[in-house]
Amino acid sequence: MFYRAPYPAEGPTEARDVSGRRVWMYMYAHFVFSWPEGASNVHVGHGTLEGPKMTLWTDVRIAGRWSGTVLAEFGRAWVTEHLAKFSG
Repeated sequence: MFYRAPYPAEGPTEARDVSGRRVWMYMYAHFVFSWPEGASNVHVGHGTLEGPKMTLWTDVRIAGRWSGTVLAEFGRAWVTEHLAKFSG
């Protein structure tokens, strides 16, 4: 038996991107999700909300009403699915 620490999380928080658009941002397990208002794709990076981020993917499809809650639920599910590819 082993102990697995919970993944760190930050947000969700509403912000403005460099072009001034409203975005919801959420970090889970150091994957940073950024969802611009009106977009059907999420940008996924690596880092923290306040710190530097490295872009990983810019075209991850998301559905639902634009909100922090939807983004956080999406982010947790996406990370769980993504990391499962590397276990066992």
